[in-house]
Amino acid sequence: MMQLVQNVAKDNPADRQNIVEKMFVVILDCILITELAVLFGSIMFRWLFNISFHWAEEVAEIALTALTFIGGAIAYRRKEHMAVRSILEKLPAPWHPVIEAVEGWLIITLASAECVLCVVIFQGQWENKSPVLGLRKSVTFIPMILGMILLGLVALERLVRLPRKTMVTTGLAILAAVLAWLAILGLSGPWYGPGAIWFALIVLVVIVALGVPIGFVLPLVSLVYVYSAHTSTLSVVPSAMQAGIGNFVMLAVPFFILAGYIMTQGGITRPLTEWATALIGHLRGGLLQTVIVCVFIFSGISGAKVADIAAVGTTMKKVLEKDGYEPAEIGAILCASGVMGETVPPSIPMLVLGSITTLSVGALFLAGVLPALVMAICLMTLVYIRARKFKWRPGRRFSWKERGKSTIQAIPALIIPCLLVAGIAGGIATPTEVSSIAVIYGLILSVTLYRGSMDFQSFTKVLSNAGSMAGMILFIIGAGSAFSWVMTAANLPHDLGAYIIGLGSSSTNTFFLLGTIIVLWVMGALLEGLPALLIFAPMLLPIATNLRVDPLQYGIVLIFAMGLGSFSPPVGVCFFVACSIADSTVEKTSHRLWPYLIVLLIGLLIVTFIPWFSLTLPSMMQR
Repeated sequence: MMQLVQNVAKDNPADRQNIVEKMFVVILDCILITELAVLFGSIMFRWLFNISFHWAEEVAEIALTALTFIGGAIAYRRKEHMAVRSILEKLPAPWHPVIEAVEGWLIITLASAECVLCVVIFQGQWENKSPVLGLRKSVTFIPMILGMILLGLVALERLVRLPRKTMVTTGLAILAAVLAWLAILGLSGPWYGPGAIWFALIVLVVIVALGVPIGFVLPLVSLVYVYSAHTSTLSVVPSAMQAGIGNFVMLAVPFFILAGYIMTQGGITRPLTEWATALIGHLRGGLLQTVIVCVFIFSGISGAKVADIAAVGTTMKKVLEKDGYEPAEIGAILCASGVMGETVPPSIPMLVLGSITTLSVGALFLAGVLPALVMAICLMTLVYIRARKFKWRPGRRFSWKERGKSTIQAIPALIIPCLLVAGIAGGIATPTEVSSIAVIYGLILSVTLYRGSMDFQSFTKVLSNAGSMAGMILFIIGAGSAFSWVMTAANLPHDLGAYIIGLGSSSTNTFFLLGTIIVLWVMGALLEGLPALLIFAPMLLPIATNLRVDPLQYGIVLIFAMGLGSFSPPVGVCFFVACSIADSTVEKTSHRLWPYLIVLLIGLLIVTFIPWFSLTLPSMMQR
């Protein structure tokens, strides 16, 4: 334990004084390691001795809650939470401390409210016990209470660094606004009908525009709606958040992220890129073709698209620049490849979609393979055309001996995505179990075969980074679940469905599908991708089913449309990541990216209106 604390301290020399954060990071590391041991051990015992750990899911629920709320708080301290910063960046510099103070007070308000509500739930659930271990159900809310306390402390730490006048003035202004809202509610009574939801949506838009991370905006707005409409008790919001991440399949999220970090740190990316370069690097635009192939392969390992383009981009960047490719073109191809990789299994959006709907994660994994190939072919075709237009010279042609050698070196890494898909499609293991196998296999390859820079210190850093990113993603999933409950309570899915069906034309399906692409593209950019899926998927999927659109195919359309938004300029967060990796400006990369986005849109339309691509593999595997 002490060794872990010392290593964490070395990773953050500027934060040596913050012992609280370091201790919580160590707790996260220990949770990840313990849960990995439990999950992998349960697989081994079931396969070898036909013994099942029936208590594993109850332990996993506690672990997921801890990863979500403690990891989410640590991610906030590291400024890793998704937020819309484009408006904030355009404001004059003197306004920035004011906006930061508003954010701090709002997050303290959320953390305080959630903490109090969790204590109430804790007391109410005390008598209930889990069926296998007999643990009190209240135990699952302890990590949430700790996480909210840590979140409030982090927000308070940021506040006290601001000018005192700014901090006090903004605090009083927010207090006055809250008191005014409560006074109006007291005079008018509960806002039944559309009044409460419209007020909540206005609050949502305003707070998001101020740059408050979306993971904190959604539960805050949910509390505002519930209190305004009096549809239920306020405790429904933390309960919905906890339930949203309580699904056992969600445990695959941190493990797939951890697997990606391990494989990047362990040097597994390099043999994959060398293999792809040896095979197709000699074509016109061959190195850009290599980027597409590598992102496709690496997407079949990590599930986190930002991690995918970061791993491939940092590995290929120097080679591409040496061959004469401009940074803007590199950034554009990384963005486009990231969109393509959204449905390559394992995919975190697919895991999320499966957890919040009735769709099978295994069926989604199978359904995403051919659509991703369609996107890859579209991109590679465009690269070939642009290579001829701009006269990009072909790369070096490798000999068959060199190709054979690089293939042999890459085979152990190439086995990983094959194992993942085969294990899930064949019903041998669940996505969660497969994710733990990916971690163990990646760790073995990193240490024994590829021998990257994986030592104990770098492993602890990988653990803390994976725990922080997983916490951020899981926190958003929980927040989205609470907001989905709000939309259902406000009857929005029914009203939207009635409006679309009321159009009454034979082209309703076409209109609905095109509308879905536009809405998810725009909202995927504004809400940073995953939150858009969490908000709109539960609302739109039942409508699609009523319109006789296959839900599996529709799920693929949702994910691709969301991906287009998150990688699109000028506000897509993944777009900025790609620009940063390529060392290119937003303006230059945007100019180069639009042809790729148009081709991706064409590919999406093919997938949308030709269901065969999404449904043939699940049908063949009877999923």
